Amino acid sequence: MRIRPNDPLLWVRLAELQLANQDPVAAEQLARRAVSLSGSSEALARRAWLLVADAREAQGDQIEARRIRAEWQTGRG
Repeated sequence: MRIRPNDPLLWVRLAELQLANQDPVAAEQLARRAVSLSGSSEALARRAWLLVADAREAQGDQIEARRIRAEWQTGRG
């Protein structure tokens, strides 16, 4: 992370690890960081937003998780 702190893919991977380690709050923060760094890469933004949805669901927020998935699963909403 110190070498490439603005690489959104690294933030996505870190978010995936946090979600796998059952830390959805950290996973959401990291995924949102990836979103902010994704620039024009819609595929990377989609991957990060779907991670945010997974993290929200793991935190018990099914409504927000569904909203995010509806927007990002079928392409950019």
